Amino acid sequence: MHEEFKEGYQEIKDQYFIFVDEVMSMLKVSKGKAYELMRSMNGELKKKGYYTVAGRVPRKYFMERCGVMR
Repeated sequence: MHEEFKEGYQEIKDQYFIFVDEVMSMLKVSKGKAYELMRSMNGELKKKGYYTVAGRVPRKYFMERCGVMR
């Protein structure tokens, strides 16, 4: 059961958050630029009162801010 939970959590996390490698790929930018953009978006979210985690941004927020459609 514990392994099933971990696998399910990983799947949800991967859908909810976008990580640096995907940002790099979608925007065709370097890793440094991707992290810079993510830091900026996390800063915006903090100002709005949200908790953030370095190195990841909510996928929906990223898509809205960058105007990227899937």
